[in-house]
Amino acid sequence: MIIINTKNYRFGNSLLNLAKQIKKFLPNVLIAVPPTEIFHIKNTRLKVYAQHLDYFNTDKATGFIIAQAIKSAGASELYVRAGRKKAGAY
Repeated sequence: MIIINTKNYRFGNSLLNLAKQIKKFLPNVLIAVPPTEIFHIKNTRLKVYAQHLDYFNTDKATGFIIAQAIKSAGASELYVRAGRKKAGAY
């Protein structure tokens, strides 16, 4: 299994073009993208992973990225890794 984590190096059309090239040459690759890009990348039919999720399960989570939003955007999984974001750094 190959996962390409785009981090925040690409977004918008640049990331979409990269995803299309990945789909063309490596159709079984998984791609991890920032939460703001999931909706656009899912149309490439690549398996899209979310890079980040905040642990809140209520609608009283203004400014946080909740699981329901990630799923609704089209991510199929969450890419869990050692992150650089420190707990409580909000």
